Amino acid sequence: MALISEASGHSRTLTFELQHAITNAQTRKAKGLPEVEKCPEPSTWLAMYEFETRPDESVVTKVKEEVGKLESQIGDVDGEVIAWELQRVHGERKLFD
Repeated sequence: MALISEASGHSRTLTFELQHAITNAQTRKAKGLPEVEKCPEPSTWLAMYEFETRPDESVVTKVKEEVGKLESQIGDVDGEVIAWELQRVHGERKLFD
């Protein structure tokens, strides 16, 4: 697959790493309460791809396929691909001025 950053209209990629998280089940255990359910480990990385225009459905489909391949190879990948479209802008400031 070509890099997402090479897709038409790509403007930037933001990546975030989760530094600390605690699940509801871990909190209950720490308080000595009975365990109600097993909670999955939270995701540790988030990547957001920003486009000037909505990307083609082929880009979204290809990303979903690649995430599926990672899930089958690594096994602990929790992939979710969602595409949003900006409908309205309020204000004049840019993100991270």
